[in-house]
Amino acid sequence: MLAERLKYLRISNNMTLEEVGKIIGVQKSAVKKYENGTVKNIPIPSIEKLAHHFNVSPSYLMGWDNEESIIYEIDKVKLFEKYVELLDFKIEPIFTSTDEYDPNLELYKITNKKGETFSISYSEYLILIDRLDNNFKYELEHIRKNGFYQS
Repeated sequence: MLAERLKYLRISNNMTLEEVGKIIGVQKSAVKKYENGTVKNIPIPSIEKLAHHFNVSPSYLMGWDNEESIIYEIDKVKLFEKYVELLDFKIEPIFTSTDEYDPNLELYKITNKKGETFSISYSEYLILIDRLDNNFKYELEHIRKNGFYQS
């Protein structure tokens, strides 16, 4: 599990083996061995440094916990907000926190170029994030299998 998660985090952060190696003070060949599972006993200080760098918990990195961390969720929120802005919509958070889960809770007010506004609920946000994740993963897999798209 550590091997898969380390490789995923490295690639999703656009880092090279060498860059990850510098974080923990090892050569890129050692990081490659960590990622392919050849080396299983990674020193605890290295795990802590990697977890800190990638904003995940050491237990997530080791595979003991399936939740990446609250920081990862915050990053998803920032990514979602940036993506909406890149599509030329104005996005305004209308909710900050609650003690109760409510799928209909309105999280964002969105305004398009025409000035039309609508809101996105928590459940709609989760669906959009899931679709973005799945579509992106699909496209990456397509590129892995078939190469880049030809224009």
